[in-house]
Amino acid sequence: MRTPPQSIVSRRIELARELAAKLRAKRASNPKAIRLAENLEFAARYLEKHGSEGFRRSETNEAPSNKLPVNQAALSWLLEARADVDPSVSYLASLASWGFEKDQVRVQKPMSPSQPERADVENAVNRLLGSGEKAVAHATEWFLSNPNLDREEQADNLEVNLRDAEDPRDAAQIVVETAYDRMVAASELSQE
Repeated sequence: MRTPPQSIVSRRIELARELAAKLRAKRASNPKAIRLAENLEFAARYLEKHGSEGFRRSETNEAPSNKLPVNQAALSWLLEARADVDPSVSYLASLASWGFEKDQVRVQKPMSPSQPERADVENAVNRLLGSGEKAVAHATEWFLSNPNLDREEQADNLEVNLRDAEDPRDAAQIVVETAYDRMVAASELSQE
Protein backbone atom coordinates (compact mmCIF):
# COMPACT_ATOMS: atom_id res chain seq x y z
CA MET A 1 0.00 0.00 0.00
CA ARG A 2 1.31 3.41 -0.96
CA THR A 3 1.54 6.02 1.75
CA PRO A 4 0.74 9.62 0.82
CA PRO A 5 3.84 11.78 0.51
CA GLN A 6 4.54 14.17 3.37
CA SER A 7 3.54 17.10 1.13
CA ILE A 8 -0.02 15.73 0.92
CA VAL A 9 -0.14 15.29 4.69
CA SER A 10 1.14 18.84 5.16
CA ARG A 11 -1.48 20.17 2.74
CA ARG A 12 -4.27 18.36 4.62
CA ILE A 13 -3.06 19.87 7.89
CA GLU A 14 -3.03 23.31 6.28
CA LEU A 15 -6.55 22.85 4.84
CA ALA A 16 -7.95 21.64 8.16
CA ARG A 17 -6.54 24.69 9.95
CA GLU A 18 -7.76 27.10 7.24
CA LEU A 19 -11.29 25.70 7.40
CA ALA A 20 -11.27 25.80 11.20
CA ALA A 21 -10.22 29.46 11.14
CA LYS A 22 -12.95 30.34 8.61
CA LEU A 23 -15.61 28.56 10.68
CA ARG A 24 -14.55 30.40 13.82
CA ALA A 25 -14.48 33.76 12.06
CA LYS A 26 -17.85 33.44 10.32
CA ARG A 27 -19.90 31.56 12.91
CA ALA A 28 -18.40 32.53 16.25
CA SER A 29 -21.70 32.11 18.11
CA ASN A 30 -22.81 28.83 16.51
CA PRO A 31 -21.92 25.92 18.86
CA LYS A 32 -21.96 23.35 16.03
CA ALA A 33 -19.54 25.42 13.94
CA ILE A 34 -17.27 25.87 16.95
CA ARG A 35 -17.32 22.12 17.63
CA LEU A 36 -16.56 21.37 13.96
CA ALA A 37 -13.66 23.83 14.11
CA GLU A 38 -12.36 22.07 17.23
CA ASN A 39 -12.63 18.68 15.47
CA LEU A 40 -10.68 20.05 12.51
CA GLU A 41 -7.98 21.34 14.87
CA PHE A 42 -7.89 17.90 16.51
CA ALA A 43 -7.49 16.28 13.07
CA ALA A 44 -4.67 18.66 12.20
CA ARG A 45 -2.85 17.87 15.47
CA TYR A 46 -3.35 14.13 14.83
CA LEU A 47 -1.86 14.46 11.33
CA GLU A 48 1.09 16.43 12.69
CA LYS A 49 1.76 13.78 15.30
CA HIS A 50 1.18 10.65 13.21
CA GLY A 51 1.71 11.95 9.67
CA SER A 52 1.37 9.39 6.92
CA GLU A 53 1.48 6.51 9.45
CA GLY A 54 -2.19 7.17 10.26
CA PHE A 55 -3.14 6.96 6.59
CA ARG A 56 -1.41 3.63 6.13
CA ARG A 57 -3.09 2.16 9.23
CA SER A 58 -6.60 3.41 8.41
CA GLU A 59 -6.48 2.48 4.73
CA THR A 60 -5.50 -1.11 5.47
CA ASN A 61 -8.10 -1.79 8.17
CA GLU A 62 -11.15 0.35 7.43
CA ALA A 63 -14.00 -1.70 6.07
CA PRO A 64 -15.39 -0.25 2.80
CA SER A 65 -18.87 0.28 4.29
CA ASN A 66 -17.32 2.39 7.04
CA LYS A 67 -16.27 4.86 4.33
CA LEU A 68 -19.91 5.70 3.60
CA PRO A 69 -20.91 9.22 4.74
CA VAL A 70 -23.37 7.91 7.35
CA ASN A 71 -20.63 5.81 8.97
CA GLN A 72 -18.13 8.66 8.75
CA ALA A 73 -20.63 10.86 10.62
CA ALA A 74 -20.78 8.21 13.36
CA LEU A 75 -16.97 8.02 13.39
CA SER A 76 -16.65 11.76 14.02
CA TRP A 77 -18.74 11.38 17.20
CA LEU A 78 -16.79 8.32 18.33
CA LEU A 79 -13.59 10.33 17.97
CA GLU A 80 -15.06 13.27 19.85
CA ALA A 81 -16.11 10.89 22.65
CA ARG A 82 -12.55 9.55 22.61
CA ALA A 83 -14.00 6.06 22.31
CA ASP A 84 -11.91 3.13 21.15
CA VAL A 85 -12.46 2.85 17.41
CA ASP A 86 -11.90 -0.32 15.42
CA PRO A 87 -12.08 0.50 11.69
CA SER A 88 -13.00 -3.12 10.93
CA VAL A 89 -16.22 -2.83 13.02
CA SER A 90 -19.30 -0.79 12.05
CA TYR A 91 -19.02 2.80 13.25
CA LEU A 92 -22.81 3.02 13.58
CA ALA A 93 -22.96 -0.10 15.77
CA SER A 94 -19.91 1.08 17.71
CA LEU A 95 -21.53 4.45 18.46
CA ALA A 96 -24.76 2.82 19.65
CA SER A 97 -22.78 0.30 21.71
CA TRP A 98 -20.73 3.14 23.26
CA GLY A 99 -24.01 4.84 24.22
CA PHE A 100 -25.24 1.69 25.95
CA GLU A 101 -21.87 1.02 27.64
CA LYS A 102 -21.64 4.54 29.04
CA ASP A 103 -25.35 4.57 29.96
CA GLN A 104 -25.78 7.58 27.67
CA VAL A 105 -28.90 6.41 25.83
CA ARG A 106 -32.50 5.73 26.71
CA VAL A 107 -34.99 3.32 25.17
CA GLN A 108 -38.67 3.97 25.72
CA LYS A 109 -40.62 1.40 27.69
CA PRO A 110 -42.68 -0.90 25.46
CA MET A 111 -46.33 0.02 25.14
CA SER A 112 -47.20 -3.29 23.48
CA PRO A 113 -45.68 -6.77 23.36
CA SER A 114 -44.41 -6.15 19.83
CA GLN A 115 -42.13 -3.30 20.92
CA PRO A 116 -38.57 -4.09 21.98
CA GLU A 117 -37.21 -3.43 25.45
CA ARG A 118 -33.84 -1.81 26.14
CA ALA A 119 -32.14 -5.21 26.43
CA ASP A 120 -33.56 -6.27 23.05
CA VAL A 121 -32.18 -3.18 21.32
CA GLU A 122 -28.82 -3.49 23.09
CA ASN A 123 -28.55 -7.17 22.12
CA ALA A 124 -29.40 -6.35 18.50
CA VAL A 125 -26.69 -3.66 18.44
CA ASN A 126 -24.14 -5.98 20.06
CA ARG A 127 -24.81 -8.62 17.40
CA LEU A 128 -23.77 -6.02 14.80
CA LEU A 129 -20.30 -5.52 16.29
CA GLY A 130 -18.67 -8.20 14.13
CA SER A 131 -15.36 -7.50 12.47
CA GLY A 132 -14.61 -7.50 8.74
CA GLU A 133 -16.02 -6.22 5.46
CA LYS A 134 -19.10 -8.45 5.42
CA ALA A 135 -19.98 -7.76 9.05
CA VAL A 136 -19.71 -3.98 8.60
CA ALA A 137 -21.74 -4.08 5.37
CA HIS A 138 -24.40 -6.17 7.14
CA ALA A 139 -24.53 -3.75 10.09
CA THR A 140 -24.86 -0.73 7.80
CA GLU A 141 -27.65 -2.39 5.83
CA TRP A 142 -29.40 -3.41 9.05
CA PHE A 143 -29.52 0.18 10.33
CA LEU A 144 -30.87 1.33 6.95
CA SER A 145 -33.44 -1.41 6.47
CA ASN A 146 -36.58 0.05 8.03
CA PRO A 147 -39.25 -1.44 5.76
CA ASN A 148 -41.35 1.74 5.99
CA LEU A 149 -38.69 3.97 4.40
CA ASP A 150 -36.53 4.09 1.29
CA ARG A 151 -32.91 3.04 2.00
CA GLU A 152 -31.37 6.13 0.42
CA GLU A 153 -33.72 8.38 2.34
CA GLN A 154 -32.83 6.56 5.56
CA ALA A 155 -29.10 6.96 4.92
CA ASP A 156 -29.47 10.67 4.13
CA ASN A 157 -31.71 11.34 7.15
CA LEU A 158 -29.46 9.44 9.54
CA GLU A 159 -26.36 11.22 8.24
CA VAL A 160 -27.99 14.65 8.57
CA ASN A 161 -29.28 13.84 12.06
CA LEU A 162 -25.84 12.67 13.14
CA ARG A 163 -24.16 15.77 11.73
CA ASP A 164 -26.73 17.93 13.54
CA ALA A 165 -26.30 16.14 16.88
CA GLU A 166 -25.25 18.27 19.82
CA ASP A 167 -22.73 15.86 21.33
CA PRO A 168 -21.66 12.18 21.29
CA ARG A 169 -24.49 11.22 23.66
CA ASP A 170 -27.06 12.81 21.35
CA ALA A 171 -25.50 11.07 18.34
CA ALA A 172 -25.57 7.68 20.09
CA GLN A 173 -29.23 8.28 21.02
CA ILE A 174 -30.03 8.96 17.35
CA VAL A 175 -28.46 5.65 16.27
CA VAL A 176 -30.23 3.74 19.07
CA GLU A 177 -33.57 5.30 18.09
CA THR A 178 -32.90 4.27 14.49
CA ALA A 179 -32.32 0.69 15.67
CA TYR A 180 -35.46 0.82 17.81
CA ASP A 181 -37.62 2.17 14.97
CA ARG A 182 -36.27 -0.47 12.61
CA MET A 183 -37.05 -3.24 15.11
CA VAL A 184 -40.60 -1.93 15.70
CA ALA A 185 -41.27 -1.68 11.95
CA ALA A 186 -39.92 -5.19 11.32
CA SER A 187 -42.00 -6.56 14.20
CA GLU A 188 -45.18 -4.94 12.89
CA LEU A 189 -44.47 -6.27 9.41
CA SER A 190 -44.01 -9.82 10.70
CA GLN A 191 -47.35 -9.66 12.57
CA GLU A 192 -49.33 -8.78 9.44
